[in-house]
Amino acid sequence: MRNRVRKFAILAAPLLFFTVFAAQAPSASAQTQIAIYQYEGGNPATLPCLVYSSGTLYLQSGCSTQDPSGLNHAALWGEDSEPAQNGFPTYELENVHASECLTSDSSGTGVYMAACGTNHVQWWELVATSSDTYVIVNVHTNNDLTISGNFTWQIAS
Repeated sequence: MRNRVRKFAILAAPLLFFTVFAAQAPSASAQTQIAIYQYEGGNPATLPCLVYSSGTLYLQSGCSTQDPSGLNHAALWGEDSEPAQNGFPTYELENVHASECLTSDSSGTGVYMAACGTNHVQWWELVATSSDTYVIVNVHTNNDLTISGNFTWQIAS
C-alpha cells in the first residue's frame, strides 16, 4: 500500500505544479473592454452608444460617458487585437453580452453580428480624427462603420 501512495505522489506532483502555475498565469483571452459612442461634439455626460441585444444592433441614447464600465454589458465591446494591416493595428469588436463580432457585409454597405474569428471582414482599424474621435474602418471593405447615418465615434474604456 505504501508503494502505491508513493507512486501516486510522484505522478500527482507535476499535475499539482501545473495547476498552480496555470491559476497564476495571466489569461490569454484578456481583452480591453470599450464603449463606442456616437460623436456629438463637446463633452456631455451621456451620449448614444452602440448596443447589440436581442439580435439587433442599434444606438441607445443616454449612455454614461463618465463610467463606461457601468453600462449594461450589451453596450460593452471587447477590443481583440488582430494582425496589423499596412502597419496599422486592427481589432475585432466583440460584443461582451452576445460574444459575437461586428462584421461588415461583403459589399461594405452594412454591418451585422456574426461568430467571431470567421475572417477579416471582422477586422477594424480605429482611425483617430482628433484626440477623442475616431472613424472605425473595416480593413476588408475599407468602408467606415455607419450606424444610423453616423460614422464618427468616441471610444471610452
